[in-house]
Amino acid sequence: MSDDFIQQLKQIPVTEILQNIYGIAVNRHGEKSYCKIRSERTASCCIYPNNTWYDFGGSVGGDTITLVQTMEACDRKTAMNKLAEWYNIERKHRQRDNKTLWNYEWARLGIQADRTSKNLNICVLETGEQPNLLADISLYIDKPEQITAFENKYSIPFNDFRSADTVGYHNILKQRVWYPMLKDRDDYYSGLLIDYRLFRQIGDENFARTAVVTCDENLQRASDLNEKCVLLRRAVDDISLLNVPLFNLNPINDLQGILDGSIQFQTSNLRYYELCKWAKVRGEAVNCVEVSYDDYIVKYTPYDSHLRGIPHSAFYINGLCKICVPHSRLVDTQRIFGDKVLKTTTRFEDFSHKNQYRTTDKKGIKPLTYPEV
Repeated sequence: MSDDFIQQLKQIPVTEILQNIYGIAVNRHGEKSYCKIRSERTASCCIYPNNTWYDFGGSVGGDTITLVQTMEACDRKTAMNKLAEWYNIERKHRQRDNKTLWNYEWARLGIQADRTSKNLNICVLETGEQPNLLADISLYIDKPEQITAFENKYSIPFNDFRSADTVGYHNILKQRVWYPMLKDRDDYYSGLLIDYRLFRQIGDENFARTAVVTCDENLQRASDLNEKCVLLRRAVDDISLLNVPLFNLNPINDLQGILDGSIQFQTSNLRYYELCKWAKVRGEAVNCVEVSYDDYIVKYTPYDSHLRGIPHSAFYINGLCKICVPHSRLVDTQRIFGDKVLKTTTRFEDFSHKNQYRTTDKKGIKPLTYPEV
């Protein structure tokens, strides 16, 4: 059986199988859900957000196929056949264009493939309201011709939108897949550095390096990002449109690159392109304040940040932290770090002299384009 067939089976929600096939009640608590798959007083089977499960009482878990194996007391092939029959999933190998992604592959990249409009940030406006420049699409509720034009263009499967509007298709990939993937990569780099610094407090350098590069979580994150990158490159018609390099992430090489300064990464939640987009709308310059990484993390903590309320995008490189802020918040940022500021530079000049991008096209729909950053 093909890998595509197996992946489709694994994409069936575990909670749906439990509820619809076996009639088992599932209770959600936060991001996880719990249920009883055996006779027990307290539910000990946990369903995780990544569509896997684990029964702590029975010490068994896995994917949807493993679930059916456990519930039916059958082998893996039989479990797969049962799932395929229950959910009408095609067993035979289907010829496909390797550049075209299937729905489960799009889902892995965070794209809802059944309808393009589900992947857009849509702003619905009343008469007289100003368009939201940060929205992908601005529609006026009292203009039915707008709604009709919008539905004709975007209420189609994402694979069809690829040929209908190649520019819009790649812009959605940039905003909804590529930029979030870069953030996940930066979070992975940041996690390596944090783990290394923690382990250095309890052991020597060799101990810290070994602990970081052999950590199962770090290895899995690297593997997942590498696979997503391959999928995205398949989805891009012209690689120059997104410039997506192969990640080839590996904790051993990546930790070394972080420590020797050859790898830099973003440490703040606000992405750099989002800051530039915000500054362009407001017509502001973007400045950069440089401090040591240690001084930055003292001021920027998850629960008590001195930088709260100051939109900023910060980068780590070789023990330093470069903090990009809009010009209107430069003085406040310099005051927070005081004499710890090593350097202040201007990343972008005032945006106010540049023309704002068009807000509507001839059909009254805002083009799916984004400010250059």
